[in-house]
Amino acid sequence: MDVLNQQPNDQERTLAGIAHLLILASIYGVLLSLVIWWRERERSRYVAFQAAQAMIYQFAVYVLSILLAFAAIAVVWLPFMWVGPPVPDVSPEGEVFTAVRIFTFVFVLVITIGIVMMALLLSLAAIGYAVYGAVRCFQGRPFRYLLIGPVTERLVPPVPPSGGSEPAAL
Repeated sequence: MDVLNQQPNDQERTLAGIAHLLILASIYGVLLSLVIWWRERERSRYVAFQAAQAMIYQFAVYVLSILLAFAAIAVVWLPFMWVGPPVPDVSPEGEVFTAVRIFTFVFVLVITIGIVMMALLLSLAAIGYAVYGAVRCFQGRPFRYLLIGPVTERLVPPVPPSGGSEPAAL
């Protein structure tokens, strides 16, 4: 029988749910999920699995957020380094170049707003998914993140049976 599908007790459900809710604690949530996993890794496979899964998920969300922030910075600064800021040029042939600068500024502004909105929506969706996972854990129901769950199952070893020193095979 799969240990992950056994009914957890109240303390296990609470710790597992808290591990998922720690996404609200920013990067500290990753560290606190690591503490929960470390403390419970030999006591409860359910809590260890949920904490490890929450930690990996939160870390992935923060890495993706950082990458989006760098993308937004690159989109904003690279075009200005290429054509300069949108200031009027006094020379007669500078009118076309000024129009290019203004167009570039507007284009970059729209793209930047799009990236920021995408990052905000992604963050809200990531938090919503983690809250959903926490609710499932508080209810004592099994929960696996879509891509992270199967990987975490391979990483978190099962709890050895009482009296045994070797972990059982997955």
